[in-house]
Amino acid sequence: SELNNTYALAMNRDNFGKYGTRTLSEVAALAKSDPAAVTLCVEGEFANRADGLPGLEKAYGMNLAAGSVTQMDTGI
Repeated sequence: SELNNTYALAMNRDNFGKYGTRTLSEVAALAKSDPAAVTLCVEGEFANRADGLPGLEKAYGMNLAAGSVTQMDTGI
């Protein structure tokens, strides 16, 4: 089957200027060194799918605090 690549991560320009992260590995390293610097706003399905946020955290060794993740409604 084909790859379904419908999810993406983005950051605002100010935070890019401050942290300069370009890769998920860099975001994971930032989450370890400065946990308050990484916050996510994710769609509910992505937040709960094994191949969504839980898989991302597992693959990159991230352990985001619940307060660092906001879930938004589908379709926003």
